[in-house]
Amino acid sequence: MNILLINPTRTGEDSYTTPPLHLIYIATVIQKSGCRVKILDVHNEFSKNRNKIKSKPDFENAMIEEIAAGDFDLLGIGSIVSAFGFSKRLVKAVKQKKPDAPVIIGGGMSMALKDLWLKETDVDFLVESDGERVIQSFLEVYPDMNELTKIPGLHVRTNGKFISTKPDLPKNLDYIDFPDWDILEDVRHYMEIQKKWINLTLPSTLQLSNADNVMPIVMTRGCPYKCTFCYHVNHLHRNHSAKYIVNYLKHIKRKYQVNFVQTWDDLIMANKKWLADLCDEIAAEKLDMRIFTSGGKPNLIDRDLLRKMKNAGFMRISYGIESGSQKILNVMKKQTTVKQNYDAVKMTVQGGIFVHLNMVIGMPGENRSTLKETSDFLTSLAKDGLIASKNVSFSYATGYPGTELYQYMLDHKIVTDTETYLEKQTGVGEHKYNLCGMNINILKFIKNNMLMKIDYFYYLSLKKYTQSIKCFSKGAVRSFIILLLPYPVKKFIKRFVLRPG
Repeated sequence: MNILLINPTRTGEDSYTTPPLHLIYIATVIQKSGCRVKILDVHNEFSKNRNKIKSKPDFENAMIEEIAAGDFDLLGIGSIVSAFGFSKRLVKAVKQKKPDAPVIIGGGMSMALKDLWLKETDVDFLVESDGERVIQSFLEVYPDMNELTKIPGLHVRTNGKFISTKPDLPKNLDYIDFPDWDILEDVRHYMEIQKKWINLTLPSTLQLSNADNVMPIVMTRGCPYKCTFCYHVNHLHRNHSAKYIVNYLKHIKRKYQVNFVQTWDDLIMANKKWLADLCDEIAAEKLDMRIFTSGGKPNLIDRDLLRKMKNAGFMRISYGIESGSQKILNVMKKQTTVKQNYDAVKMTVQGGIFVHLNMVIGMPGENRSTLKETSDFLTSLAKDGLIASKNVSFSYATGYPGTELYQYMLDHKIVTDTETYLEKQTGVGEHKYNLCGMNINILKFIKNNMLMKIDYFYYLSLKKYTQSIKCFSKGAVRSFIILLLPYPVKKFIKRFVLRPG
């Protein structure tokens, strides 16, 4: 069997590219089964040639036509929900030219959009999890429909509906083979992309050089928490063994000269004992690798774990701080407190690890009071010399299908049609739907002012007065611009945004 796996483009001008690791895992299993497999990264093709492409729709249509006319017996598509538009059109084209070729959908967009796949497409199968186990079982029994319906985690279209068997989710992930990166045509290209993105988030003292080689790694899967804006197919946290991870790190270091890895775990800290033991194993092996991680949880970290992480090579931790308002943290169901957030940042910095704060503004219930609490929280960290604006990134509250926040948007008629909503999504950095009732221009102004204040007080704490004055000057320019605004807007901003401290 000849199998083609597609990483589709996403809506808008979203050109952020990562290696299609999800497809590499699947392709590794397919290749091992004896079938031929190819990965076509359409999103990467768009990003790589963006300056040459005059029209994204024309590019996508040409790619769809080329794919539909290709030589394959089975088509697999995997991505996030913002890739639904392209994927829907691709499925339609493939079914017109190859009506008997089965189409399988995986990734985050699979179960989150189950109803759309059923009503709007002729997709044959949806994968819930784990994709590696599902595809292996699929290839063993296809085309026996009776046997296919028995595969755990596979949703099979039958008589106008999807029927399925509950996924089989082993607690130990070591059954998964090492992903075979050689399946990609140009591994080094993806390494360079990752390196550039990572350097954008790091200070000059931690920047990667031309000699550094980067790869992502997934050590765990799942997240036991249920934050209102985050989508997970299931909440069971599972992990590889420390031995598996150490052997994999040795493997990619030997084969690809990798000396820097980025973890793609949802929440690497969910099992503190496992993480502590892993750090001890990595440190004992003296792998000399730097580890860049997200998925930090402030209420789970402590000084001993930070020390172990530092010894193992962890050089950056990103925390989902989200807000400096306890009210908003509760709305998000973060199960953290403002004090825990502050203490986690302080401990991480004191532990010699670069810290990054993910912030979300514009949640339901957000107002000038909660935003001031967030501003005060960030300012207090800056005054203590713990963060500069380089340590912080803001996103606007965005509801994705399958999340509690998206259900809120449906219930309050903010969104009435999921497919139309998905067509307008361009990423968390863009504000498309107002969830808190505040004027978007004011919300953006407050966000920018927070970043300015962070740098102002950070440099002041270090007695770097020149840099501090520069930040203050930027604020003065903003204040002058405010003079040109309507009185109600001006009054609000002066009262809340520009008040000292």
